[in-house]
Parts: sequence; structure tokens; C-alpha cells
Amino acid sequence: MNKQILVLNVGSSSFKWKLFSAQNLVELDSNSKNKLPLEKLLKSLSPNLKAIGHRIVHGGEKYFRETELNEEVISDLEKISHLAPLHNPPAIETIKKCRTILPNVSNYAVFDTSFFHYLPPKAYLYALPYELYQKHGIRRYGFHGISHEYVSKEAAKKLRKPISKLNLITVHLGQGASVTAIEQGKAVDTSMGFTPLEGLSMCTRSGDLDPAIIFYLVDQLGYSISKVEQLLYSQSGILGLSELSGDMRDILSSKEEKAILSIDVYCYRIRKYIGAYLAVLGNLDAVVFTGAIGFGSERIRKTVLKGFSQLENIPVFPIETNEELAIAQKII
Repeated sequence: MNKQILVLNVGSSSFKWKLFSAQNLVELDSNSKNKLPLEKLLKSLSPNLKAIGHRIVHGGEKYFRETELNEEVISDLEKISHLAPLHNPPAIETIKKCRTILPNVSNYAVFDTSFFHYLPPKAYLYALPYELYQKHGIRRYGFHGISHEYVSKEAAKKLRKPISKLNLITVHLGQGASVTAIEQGKAVDTSMGFTPLEGLSMCTRSGDLDPAIIFYLVDQLGYSISKVEQLLYSQSGILGLSELSGDMRDILSSKEEKAILSIDVYCYRIRKYIGAYLAVLGNLDAVVFTGAIGFGSERIRKTVLKGFSQLENIPVFPIETNEELAIAQKII
């Protein structure tokens, strides 16, 4: 029997998996009726399992290619977990469980930051003392790269052109949200930065804000640093503005004034980034929306694009992402 590849995708609020044959055909996934705890799932698949692939959000500067996971790599990833506190810790915990339960099966990491490793310096550097980048790796890393790369290739298929000849803006809207400018198939800028907190307003994350607000919260309002971190990651975005929910489905179905306001802010931020990246690219072949909200909500897409005259003749594609397939293809 052909050996299989299991891909585990641990998100900030989700856990998805897919089992692929050697021909990249999905044989089973987390939407299947027979849902099993991780240990039972692994043991049931073990006789034919060739490898396990893991989506890792933050690889820092050291890790940006698909990498086999050993003790050294896991230790390195634990050291930078604070850069992606909602994502890296649960993913690392899952990796450790897999290695314990099936010690003879190889585990591989595929990094969300990989697609952005070669951003130009003018895009990845912050206007901070250069030694902070040189000595401590403080730079724009970008996230959702697996998704942005996948849907850009799917858009190229729809346009029937090589990805190397296309300029695209891809918009990933899920629990987290980000926008990427792609020039001739390569990422040249992206909205998330040193961590997955920068950029768009998200479901519970603030996105861009004046950094002096943090000084004010600490110095004037008595917030601790841990309380500020919790505020920005878990209590802001549409949850904070609406004071109702961090679930976009609840917000879209609500007629409450603050819920409507939170959608306005959410869509306005997306629109601003699309406009900025249109200026960066100069010309554009398509805009792509993906993620549970980007692909799933026509209302959000229409609100973002309403009256955007510069995009009147530009194709707009809602494309469902498939991070698990993209990961499987990288570790075959």
C-alpha cells in the first residue's frame, strides 16, 4: 500500500488535519464523521504513515524552509514561541505528542514565514536602530504565507498565466487576517510583521496602532505588560469594538450599532492596505480573497471593494485556501 502523509494544522482557534496519499489525494480529514483524539488517530494510521507535516507559524530568521523536526529544532522553536504566543506553543505541543506516540515516523515543519523570507529590505526593515535587526532579528516576518502562496498559484491557473508574470494582492481573512503584495509570483510586502499582531484589524487582535498607546496603558492606566499583551491579542479587533463577539458570524448577523462599527473598521483597514499595495505594485492582475471570512463572506468582500474605482476592471477571485495540501506537497 502507498505510504500516506498526515498534515496537522494547529491554528489560533482551530485544529485541522488531512491525510494524503502519495498522489496528494485526500483520503481522510478532520471533517470526517469518524473524529478521533490525536493519539487514537495516530495509532490508527501508523502502519501506512510515511511522515507527519506541521504548519508552524513563526520560524524566526533561522527556519524558513521545510525542516525535519528533531530536539534541536524543537528547542529553537520554543525559544521564539513568545513571537507567536497563540500559535507556536500549541503546535509544538502537538509535535511532541506525535514524536512520543509514533517515534519512528518523521515529522516536518513548514513555516508560515517562508513565503516572506526574501522580502526586499525596504519592506522587511523597521525604522529602528539597525543593530536591533542585526543582533536580535527584529524585522517583518509575515504570516499566512502558506495560504498566500497557495491561492496565488490557484489564481494563476484561473488567469491561465504563469505565476511569474502576475502581480496579485491576496487577502487572507480568518481568525487572523493579512494582506500580501505579490510581484511576478514573489511576495514583496505583507501586512503582518515581527509577530502576527501587526496589520489588519482581526477577530480579537488589534492590528496596527500607535505604539505610544502601550506606554499610556502602562504608565497612566496601570496596565501590566502581560495585561497589555492579553488586551492586544485576545480582547481587541471586532470583539473589542463590538463588545459582542469575536466570531464574525455573530457580528454579521447582528444589528447592534457597535457590531456594524466593528465591520466598518475591519473592512476599512483591508481597503487601505489593498490601496497601498496597488501603489507598491503599480499594476495589478487580480485580487484574491481567502480564509473562512475572505472566501466565505460575500458581504465582507463587497464592503471592502465598494466604490473602489481603481479595481473596476480587475478580476476578484474568492479562492478557498488549502494549507494542508500545500504542506503535503512541500514534504513529499
